[in-house]
Amino acid sequence: MIRGWPVQALVGFSGHVRRYWFEYAALLVAIGVVAGAICTGGVSLNFNANPGDAQGSSGQSDAENFRNLVLLVVGASALPFAVWRSRSGERQADGTAKQAEHAAEQAEYTRLTRLNDQFTAAAQMVGDDAAAVRRLGIHSFQALATDHPAEYYVRVLRSLCDYAREPYLRADGGPEVIDPSGRLRSDVQAAVQAIGKVWQLKGKRSIGLEDEKTYVPNLIDAKLPQGRFWSLSLEGAQLKRAKCTYAVFANVNLNGVHFTRASLSGVDFSGRRIDDEDSLRPSSLDGADLTGANCAGADFTGVSLKGANLSGVNFESEMQGDVEVGPACGLTQAQLDQARADPPDRRPMLDGVCDADTGKQLRWRR
Repeated sequence: MIRGWPVQALVGFSGHVRRYWFEYAALLVAIGVVAGAICTGGVSLNFNANPGDAQGSSGQSDAENFRNLVLLVVGASALPFAVWRSRSGERQADGTAKQAEHAAEQAEYTRLTRLNDQFTAAAQMVGDDAAAVRRLGIHSFQALATDHPAEYYVRVLRSLCDYAREPYLRADGGPEVIDPSGRLRSDVQAAVQAIGKVWQLKGKRSIGLEDEKTYVPNLIDAKLPQGRFWSLSLEGAQLKRAKCTYAVFANVNLNGVHFTRASLSGVDFSGRRIDDEDSLRPSSLDGADLTGANCAGADFTGVSLKGANLSGVNFESEMQGDVEVGPACGLTQAQLDQARADPPDRRPMLDGVCDADTGKQLRWRR
C-alpha cells in the first residue's frame, strides 16, 4: 500500500488535469504572460541606451513602459479570476443537474409506488365477497394495463387469466361459475372481457417488456359456460379443454385460438344471441385450432374458417344427458372448403350436418 500511493496519486492527478485542462492551460498562460511582461519591462527599464535620456532606444519612456507592464500584470492576474468564475459556474450547474436528476428519480419512485398501491388494492378487491367489488377490482386491473402498459400489460393479463381460470369462491362454496340466472357469473365474464380488451392493445402501445413478445392469454381448462363476449380480441389465446358451452362470441377475434378438445356445443359464433346487439358481426376463426373440439349445436353463420384446423371436430348431433343437441348450423360447403385437417386422416364428423345455403349434406373435400 505504501509503495503504491505515489502511483495512485499520479493517476488521480492526471485524471484531474484531463478534466480541468482548460483551467490549467489558462493559469500557465497567465504565468507566462506575467513572466514575459516582467522580463520585457525589466530590460526596457534597466538597459536604456542613455540613462540620462527621457526615452530609451525603443522610443518609449520609462513611465510608459511601467504603465504597460502594470496593465499586463493586471490583465494576466484577471485570468485566474475568470478561471475561478468558470469553475464556480460549472460546479453550480453540476449541482443543479444533480438536484434535477434526484427530483426526477424521486418523482418516478413516487409514481411507481402509487401504481403498485393501486395494483395491490385491485388484487384485494377481486377477493371480496361482493360481486360488485370484484368487478370493480377487475376494471381497476384493466385501467392499469391500459394507462400504464410498460409496467402492467403482461402483469395484469396474467392476473386476469388466473382469476378467469380459478375464480373466487366463497367459503360456503357458492356460487360457482354459473349464477342463479343460469349465466356465467358476472365477475368471471368481466375478467374475460377485460382480458380481450387489454389484449387488443398488443402492438399498439409501447410495452417495453420482453414477455410481451411471447406471452399469450392462458385460459386452459377455463369454465366459461353461458358467457357473453363481444367486440374484443382473444387472438392466439390458449383455450385448450375450455368449457364454453352455449357461450356467445360476437365480433370477437378468435383467429389462431387454440380450442383443442374444447367443449363448444351450442356456442353461438355468429353473435346473434347477444342482447340488443343486432349490429355486431360474426366472430372470426381464421387459423384457429379446433382439433377434437365438440361443436354439436354450434352456430357458425357468417364465421370465417380460413385455415382453421378441424381435425376430429364433432359437428354432429349428440345426447347430453337426457337432452339431444342438434348438429352444428350455419355451416356452408364454402366455409368447410377453406378449412383444413391436420392430421388429414382425422376428418371432421359431419353426418347429418347440412349446408345452410343449399340444404345438402356437407362433405369434407380436402
